[in-house]
Amino acid sequence: MKRFLAASLLAVLPLQAFSQAAPDCAAEWESVAALTGAFGDGATAGEDGWCEVAITKTAIFGATLGKAAFRFDQSEDAMPNSRSVEVQIADLQTGIGTYEGIFALSHQTQAGAMQLHQFRLRGGDGRGLRATAFASLPALQSNARAQNALTDLTVNRANVDVFVTPALLGALQIRFSQITRRAVDSALRDVSEGQVSGKSRREFLRFMGAAPNARGTLSVAVEMSGDKRLFERIAPFAALARAPSDDDITEAFSAAFDGVSIDLAWKPGRM
Repeated sequence: MKRFLAASLLAVLPLQAFSQAAPDCAAEWESVAALTGAFGDGATAGEDGWCEVAITKTAIFGATLGKAAFRFDQSEDAMPNSRSVEVQIADLQTGIGTYEGIFALSHQTQAGAMQLHQFRLRGGDGRGLRATAFASLPALQSNARAQNALTDLTVNRANVDVFVTPALLGALQIRFSQITRRAVDSALRDVSEGQVSGKSRREFLRFMGAAPNARGTLSVAVEMSGDKRLFERIAPFAALARAPSDDDITEAFSAAFDGVSIDLAWKPGRM
């Protein structure tokens, strides 16, 4: 899944513009595969400029992807003078459910501005994720692999809705009883009220109090200032040991929340 979605970053590469009338899907898929490490049985032209990928249930990072399609430079929502990419997926089978979804992004290669117009994954019971974002990313060299661009990505703001169901929470295997007000206050002890308000903390605890039987939408709005790259924010969490100490968790939160403000709301029953 990660490798296939990395194909979206082809929109930031200085590649020759693809034909909207009759895309050469076989050639485009070869470029996608070479730059991202994605693999499948080639791509054929579908309707409205879409290239359909024959995936044949290929395993990708512990998930299997049944169907996929992509197209370049045809998004009606794209920013002016930008490259764009759209990706559709279906029958994505993961350890926390089966999903279908869509991804649409555009990037002004000269200015570096990037907009995630839509990212949506939905499962059969309503579980899923929806997100939009504004970010910046310098243009890649033509021989760069698309995954490498993630280390240079700077996110300015993002809006994320997580559609929660009891079955999803059960699949995550989180010990919700351990997430208490004291534990949250300890993890966020160096994060100011201006970054994560008391209201947002109470909303998070209200969600945790409804778990593991919670059903609704957890909405998160994030604003990030400065030029700290996304990779620098998430790396401390990735480096945590399996049983991290309270101090390790606090340091990871402190790095992630540097220059960040978050507004969170729990909307029970709303999907």
